[in-house]
Amino acid sequence: MMERIIQQFDYLIDLHTASFGRINSYYIRANMKGKVASRMSNLQNADIILSNQGADGTLRSAATDMGIHAITSELGDPNRFQKGMISSGLEGIFNVMIDLGMIKGTIVPPAAPPVLCGRSYWIYANEGGVLEVLPNIVDEIKKGQKIAVTKNIFGDVAKEYFAPGDGVVIGKSVHPINQTGGRILHLGIREAF
Repeated sequence: MMERIIQQFDYLIDLHTASFGRINSYYIRANMKGKVASRMSNLQNADIILSNQGADGTLRSAATDMGIHAITSELGDPNRFQKGMISSGLEGIFNVMIDLGMIKGTIVPPAAPPVLCGRSYWIYANEGGVLEVLPNIVDEIKKGQKIAVTKNIFGDVAKEYFAPGDGVVIGKSVHPINQTGGRILHLGIREAF
């Protein structure tokens, strides 16, 4: 696939959703130090742009290593047709195609500027149980804010989790059963790039 198909590309937008049991905001992962990838990302009109080098074995990183301008577009929840997310994703793809001169049209500007994150990380559970993640996606959270509660099978609070720092919620777990080491919340750290 890489040699026969991907290697022929000049540009790549890799479309994803969250994994089972999690939900995502509409966000873009790209190496924002690259001028073309940065422009492609900003044309997506996403909620969040996460600057990420991509050296992680993904299609985007493999394509970038081949000299292809590539971004990853994360479009919401798995196993669901989210009309708004689909429309936003298509709008972003058309914006890039118009910008590159592939099709005629007018670029649609964003309704609001995206939140720019220079890095991100997942917060993990260190105790299993029934998990409730409190903030919603795209919510701004502050260091020390309660972000999740794990209860045992009887409904007793087993563990409370607090934000280790300020950030924006990129994605979160929505599956109620969470094992020790399971993901809780994907926190983006605001940073200009």
